[in-house]
Amino acid sequence: MPKGTYLDIAYHPSGLALAVILERDGTQSIWFSTNKGKDPARPWTCSR
Repeated sequence: MPKGTYLDIAYHPSGLALAVILERDGTQSIWFSTNKGKDPARPWTCSR
């Protein structure tokens, strides 16, 4: 998973995936990953 400040985390009910809100350089983004932290993907970037 990328470096930054992790603001929140949510687990999939199956326990096989997770989503995190990450803040880096004042920009927040949502990342999805396996429960092992492999293959992280960032489908959205949030602006304030």
